[in-house]
Amino acid sequence: MKFIKYILIAIPFILSVEESKGQCDASISYTTNLLSVNFSSLSTGITAYGWDFGDGNFSSTGAPSHTYATAGIYKVTHLVQAAGCSDTSEYWVAVNAGPCSVRTLLSTDATTGLSQKMFFDGTGSNPTTTYLFHFGDGQTSTAQWNRHIYSSVDNYHVSLIATDTSGCSSSDISMVRVNCNLIASYKDSVVGLSHYLTSTSTGTNPNFSYFWDFGDGNSSVLENPVHTYTNPGNYQIMLMVTGGGTGPYCMDSTSAPSISSSACPWSASFIENSNGLTTNFVNTSTGTTPTTDYFWQFGDATSSMNPNPTHTYTAPGTYTVTLFVSDTVGGFCQDSSTMQITVNNTNCPINASFTETISGNTATFTSTSSGLSGSATYNWLFSDGATLLGSATGFTTSYTFPSQSIYTVSLIVSDSICSDSTFKRVAISAHVFTPNGDGIDDVVVLPCSGNGAAIYNSNGILVETLAPATASWDGTNNQGGNEPTGLYFILCTGSSTPVQVTLIR
Repeated sequence: MKFIKYILIAIPFILSVEESKGQCDASISYTTNLLSVNFSSLSTGITAYGWDFGDGNFSSTGAPSHTYATAGIYKVTHLVQAAGCSDTSEYWVAVNAGPCSVRTLLSTDATTGLSQKMFFDGTGSNPTTTYLFHFGDGQTSTAQWNRHIYSSVDNYHVSLIATDTSGCSSSDISMVRVNCNLIASYKDSVVGLSHYLTSTSTGTNPNFSYFWDFGDGNSSVLENPVHTYTNPGNYQIMLMVTGGGTGPYCMDSTSAPSISSSACPWSASFIENSNGLTTNFVNTSTGTTPTTDYFWQFGDATSSMNPNPTHTYTAPGTYTVTLFVSDTVGGFCQDSSTMQITVNNTNCPINASFTETISGNTATFTSTSSGLSGSATYNWLFSDGATLLGSATGFTTSYTFPSQSIYTVSLIVSDSICSDSTFKRVAISAHVFTPNGDGIDDVVVLPCSGNGAAIYNSNGILVETLAPATASWDGTNNQGGNEPTGLYFILCTGSSTPVQVTLIR
């Protein structure tokens, strides 16, 4: 109540406009010099200001300077008032008694949709070990990389605190404007220098307008363009979506940092083994190098950068685990894999399993789980490895996938005692072959009329070159080895249209 009392004394008429933000905006900027901080309100046309510095001191000027008695992290509250409106913001600011080697940069994608991505950058002599985001809506995160979904339209004041092992802290702030629930997103399938881009954007307005910036000076207004780069390199692809139709104007954008037109060689994947509440995660990603970075999100607001972490959950339940694999060799490149896991307090007798039958893009799944006691519930999840596409319930269920590809299907089975989960990689493809030497579908026939072909994997990397008059591909590569299970593209010599095939071992 000390801050309210001070405001009432210094600004006696401030309560008359508490109920309306209007055009007021309580955003701030600041600079620090050890324990001293220079604050500045970014609002214009303001008739009254209020500041609570978080240490029992206050100010009513527009650009106050304040010196803290001790180092620490302080919640700074700023209030502005103009004719007919007022606004209040809260930020977290770090000050240090001595020089601090950590530098914090809070980066937010330019967006007006409910989806907001935030990234951290830090430099210094000590490795930064902890991160704390305050998203301005009461939600926080300790992850280094975040995609935060706001629940309502508003202006949000975001803070990021980074602290290294010596106790040195640095902070940065930003203001996010959320005007609508349009969320821009896309998929990128790469074959050589060609990117097959598909918008997966969602929102209430059905009539979207699209603008793609391919990062090489070219652009497109198509919903699902195909762009071929002239030269290999690293490019930033950006999609901006504008919502039309009825309702308010909406816009959202998304981008992928430094996507290489020759594609990322890393493919994220992992397996897990749970014993009670403790789960061992084993990284099975391919194409990694000694410089590859790993970042795990365990689905309970905790994370790890260990390549093969062991994590103990505090309560039984089902959690969504995501592994991010990234590297900066030849430009930034990142891939991710997501899995639903279930942990229990004790050894669980349930063994989750299922079978599937596929017809076109539709697959029917049937539980073959054992060890159930009494009535059971079945929850199915369908994803493309990074994004949840849909869900269903029931002992048997059917799902129609959006296109031919390899998808991850998860089953979570529960009874009155415990739960268990399992997942499979399911191929939805018109051309599937299984080179296992059993004489059945060991090769895929080339649709090239004897002209020869080049085989690319799903990352756009050339794996096999087939000479003219070659009739089929047996799943081997140019090095004489066997290609793993996955999605591949056959590009016939003289053609610019790849044919998609699925290899299963």
